[in-house]
Amino acid sequence: MLRFSDFTYVPGSNAGGTVLVPSSFLVGEPGFLEGKVEVEDLAGRKVTYECAGKTYRSDGDIATRRLVGWSYWESEATEDPDAPCVNLMVLAADFNEADY
Repeated sequence: MLRFSDFTYVPGSNAGGTVLVPSSFLVGEPGFLEGKVEVEDLAGRKVTYECAGKTYRSDGDIATRRLVGWSYWESEATEDPDAPCVNLMVLAADFNEADY
């Protein structure tokens, strides 16, 4: 199980933010290939995150589009509507965390 506290947290403009996880940490995680990851969130809750798709970064030119990674959000089944939204970003192998 991934623990958000083990990874870099980037605060967002609201109360939420993004947890950056290198893809190498998910190899062997149960459910990962099916687009689900069990995590212990920043509040210590054990919840399920589901893949929402790929995320790209571009400098305005579509030819320079670069894969950042895969975005995961908490499953509706475990979501706490009063808690801040936290995005789990599984970084592509060639994307440097410092560039996020």
